[in-house]
Amino acid sequence: MLTSSPKYLFFLLLCFIPLFLYFRYHIPEPYYYIQALNHSKNATSFEHDGVLDEAAEGAPRITQVSMQFGDSFQLMNERGLKTHIANGEKWGYPTYYLRHDIIGKGELAEGVYDKLLYLQAIMVDEMTKPFGKRAHWFDSDTVLLNDEIPWSIFLPPSEGMFRDLNMLITKDWQGFNAGIFLIRVCEWSIKLLSDAIALPRLRPEIDLPFNEQTAVEWVFSQPENLKHRIYQPKHWFNAYDPYYESHGDVAMDGSLVVHFPGMGGDRPDAMGRWLDKLDHSPEALRIPLENTTYPSEIEAYWSRLRSAAEMLHRSNFYQEEVKKNHHDIFISENGRIANKIAEAERELHEVIQENAFDKELLQNAVLALHSAVRDAQKEVAGMVKMQEDEEKAREEARTKAEEEKQREASATQKANEQAEAKESEGQESQQARST
Repeated sequence: MLTSSPKYLFFLLLCFIPLFLYFRYHIPEPYYYIQALNHSKNATSFEHDGVLDEAAEGAPRITQVSMQFGDSFQLMNERGLKTHIANGEKWGYPTYYLRHDIIGKGELAEGVYDKLLYLQAIMVDEMTKPFGKRAHWFDSDTVLLNDEIPWSIFLPPSEGMFRDLNMLITKDWQGFNAGIFLIRVCEWSIKLLSDAIALPRLRPEIDLPFNEQTAVEWVFSQPENLKHRIYQPKHWFNAYDPYYESHGDVAMDGSLVVHFPGMGGDRPDAMGRWLDKLDHSPEALRIPLENTTYPSEIEAYWSRLRSAAEMLHRSNFYQEEVKKNHHDIFISENGRIANKIAEAERELHEVIQENAFDKELLQNAVLALHSAVRDAQKEVAGMVKMQEDEEKAREEARTKAEEEKQREASATQKANEQAEAKESEGQESQQARST
């Protein structure tokens, strides 16, 4: 993915930074660590694969990671951070956050990559343990509103196409937003973060308007990474302040999180309003899970994706059967039938990869592929019938020709027999006269 460069020494250095961070800073000062609590007392009755910790893991499935330093709104950010820490205490999620910059020396364009470096350092540590986790990143300009919602409800089911999902993300009108996301602690994630960290140095020709956010988006948008990440509805865990009401998906009572990206000087007042409400009227925001739309929305989301996966499987199975039994039809007219199905499949794959959260787009793409396969079935069946009719007509023609040939042969034989009989009679008459 990253081409060769004379700056390879820098890339090698980046690869060792996570290990350095862990062994150099794995002490209380650079980040706050909350010991995992007993999760069982916070168990939810929501029936969904992956909601509760697996007993075999022996530890929480979620680790919270962030960084808090160098912001002009530090005091407000600290109040926001406390909401995430409290949530971690309730659900037993260890919480880490970085307290000083690693690179950039205060330069925003480089310093924002501290997020990726620190997250990678935590992952390297987690990778040494004999169980898997998801790391949940949250930016400093976020507030945890509803601690009745466990982060684990967003994790994918452990079946079929979902087994490969390593990153759960959201997007706004500008594309991927890196303010809040969940990422599996695994080798793929380590490589993703390494590539994103190195991207500005090794591929300087690539435009990165949103720095580390665009770098991560560029890396996970490469073909080999597409099946490992999926977009979820933004309002689930990355709802924005009503400041962005015109763009939709804003936070409301019962929302898990509220995010305040790019608000500049308007951010402190906006954060203050939510934090004050959380302090004075927490019951208005902390709506129990079963009284929210989260369970039904999440089940419907994965159900739609299952339907999409099943439709893709049916399409592939049908094409294999046609190729096996009617290969001449499948490749006829430069593969016209196959091309129509392939186009519908590409459109469905694209929706799954880029807009899985869009119910209407996904359903329309599934219906489009269903229609393409149904039309192909009708067309192939028609062409097969036409071939059968043509073969039947040819067989009837062959039979008719053979019957005609037999009739002609029979008539010829009969004529010959008659001629022979007449000739024999003539010979007998001549012999009789001679006698």
